[in-house]
Amino acid sequence: MGKSSGGIRNSSRNDIVKVKGDGGTPSGVKNIGSIRDIVDKVSNREVKRAISKYHSRVGLNTREVKIADLKNAYGIAAISSSSNSGTVYLDRKSFNNSKTLIKAKKAEYKRGRKVETNKAIQHTTVHELAHVTWTNHHSGTKHKQAGKEISKLYREYKRSKSNSLGEYASTNVNEFYAEGMSKAILGKKDKYSSKLLSITKKYKL
Repeated sequence: MGKSSGGIRNSSRNDIVKVKGDGGTPSGVKNIGSIRDIVDKVSNREVKRAISKYHSRVGLNTREVKIADLKNAYGIAAISSSSNSGTVYLDRKSFNNSKTLIKAKKAEYKRGRKVETNKAIQHTTVHELAHVTWTNHHSGTKHKQAGKEISKLYREYKRSKSNSLGEYASTNVNEFYAEGMSKAILGKKDKYSSKLLSITKKYKL
């Protein structure tokens, strides 16, 4: 998810990065380290909680989440073109300033930009983990099968003119999935987030 100079995310251009083969390091990702390197105690705790919640509901573990120096993004999901797996990179500077990160997320909630949860830092982490789970860039058979149902649900969401998942979810099907999964895991589920979680489990993504 991209961010503006004011610290508010405003673009999906830097959110998902496709990497060739079994997964290399995307350009612009520097100084990669473990999530243990997050020195801000609040962020460290919340990232670990987000991973734990996601793992219990979907099945990813901490090996897919790393800290790094990113350019113009709080977090990105790097998707392997061959193995349909991926790695989440969280921005070191952003996650070492939990107060600023929480303030930016709350501003998005207030504007209706993102689906609202009471777990701002966890939201950012879960959103990127959802991209690792599924995007329309994943080429696996089960991802393509799931994609048909996810895309159908996305079209229904767009036609309904609902804002239950926030404005950002209408950007494209990938952000719809990521915001819906964020609500399913961290917020009060609605029919769209509940269905997305059901599809994820159905196809064992």
